[in-house]
Amino acid sequence: MIGGPKLAPRISPGKTRSGALGGLVGAVLMGGAVALLSGFGGAGSALVWGGLLGLSAQTGDLVESAMKRALGVKDSGTLLPGHGGLLDRFDGLVIAAPVAAAISLAVPGAPFWSAGLHDLAHVLVTGMPG
Repeated sequence: MIGGPKLAPRISPGKTRSGALGGLVGAVLMGGAVALLSGFGGAGSALVWGGLLGLSAQTGDLVESAMKRALGVKDSGTLLPGHGGLLDRFDGLVIAAPVAAAISLAVPGAPFWSAGLHDLAHVLVTGMPG
């Protein structure tokens, strides 16, 4: 809608920096909104995790686009004509979902956005929640 410089023109020529920034801002704001509306608190850390998950989702989208470009394929399937294939609907989740799962493992029984970086580091190093 806004246009401007391309984010990664050789990988995905339709994506712009303004679109990526808009998506990131949206993810941050939605992270905070979910925390506020849930009543569990932690809106500050939810903003951070929302941003991290937004970046993860955009990375998944670019990785899938790069794989299609490397294989010379325009669409990943024909189930949804004109939409780049079914994988294009979920490519962001390929990276964002495991990141969200790792964060949630750090604080069992609590909303994942209540995790701090120290909680996540502890799980990644020891394999056990802190």
